[in-house]
Amino acid sequence: MKYLSSFLFLLLTVAVSLQAETRMTIRNNNFDFGYMPQQATVSYEFWLISTGDDSLRIKDVKPDCACTKVPLIKDIVSPGDSTGLEIIFSSKLYLKKVKKSVGIISNATPRVDHIKFRAFVIKNVDLLYPLNFKPFMLNLTQFTKKINDKATFQITNSSSEKLNIEIIYSPDDYFELSIPASIEAGETVKAELKIKVEKLKESFKKSFTFEVNDKKKSRFTIPVEREVRLFDEE
Repeated sequence: MKYLSSFLFLLLTVAVSLQAETRMTIRNNNFDFGYMPQQATVSYEFWLISTGDDSLRIKDVKPDCACTKVPLIKDIVSPGDSTGLEIIFSSKLYLKKVKKSVGIISNATPRVDHIKFRAFVIKNVDLLYPLNFKPFMLNLTQFTKKINDKATFQITNSSSEKLNIEIIYSPDDYFELSIPASIEAGETVKAELKIKVEKLKESFKKSFTFEVNDKKKSRFTIPVEREVRLFDEE
């Protein structure tokens, strides 16, 4: 009877341990920025989901180089809840293919997981193909009391075929995009970005990424920078 009780206690302990297991699921743990300019900053938000029975505790995040910053929204995530993990990548003088990763250390199984991203950094943006942009970086810095909340840019299709555009990522809480769904061969169109009212007092460095339906499924990421130096508080 004594051995039976001990065995039942052991089974109960194992069962409770399994039930309280902590797990983390990363939604889309690999992101491609595609083409982006040198000396620019782009960003993307990964989502970490607590899929176990116990709270997920993120102990540390470690990018593999100083070119990447990883601000964490929260480090304790209840079961069934999630948190954003934004990567902010500065291209500096990188050129062509760049691959980076960020280690996430937590109480989940496994203890260390990774998110990865890549980009193709361009020095001469005028040589971009099949799309070309003027400008390829949007700056909405607020120098005076006059609100600077809009930026327009041109997109030229330099290929010989009509291209459809799909927005892959955009921080919708920061700005709205008005981009044509398609561009005819050889056509130049205008697109617009407008900052949301609730973000007008903030300085930030963000970006948006879209993809076209050419054979390479080419992606492009346009940096968006805003610095508020003077703002009318009326």
